[in-house]
Amino acid sequence: MVGEDMAEALFWRVGSISYMNSHNIVNSGNLDRGELLGGLRRGIREFQALFQVRELLQFPLPEATLALGNDGSSNLYDRGILSSTHMLALMYSAELHFWLTKYDQHLAAGELDSVKLTGSRLATTYLQAAEMIPGEGWNTTRAKEILAALSA
Repeated sequence: MVGEDMAEALFWRVGSISYMNSHNIVNSGNLDRGELLGGLRRGIREFQALFQVRELLQFPLPEATLALGNDGSSNLYDRGILSSTHMLALMYSAELHFWLTKYDQHLAAGELDSVKLTGSRLATTYLQAAEMIPGEGWNTTRAKEILAALSA
């Protein structure tokens, strides 16, 4: 049995590799849907597992957390966002959900709604977290685009 840190590292590694592979396929112009959909689902599964290791992360962040004190980073820690890895995993996972809705024409209506809802929650949580630590370099442009697309 591995510890929490090692489990998170393993889930992060597989999830981020799946994300990068999916990103490359989407941007290559040479779309292999089978490979892409497999990578999207694998990445989503790995990031979900990462978030479940400590079962601390709440989607979206509770309103009480959004009332900033003097230290936004300690508020993030209290809400289960323990590192930049968690921030990136939120964003990568939101984008994987977005791509799944865009490229999987075989999603049933209920599954499509669920994927959109989960992707929206991830993007919202990322946006809330980034706003808690202004000036730290977390860009929110893509998260806002994903949120708008998934909400449409």
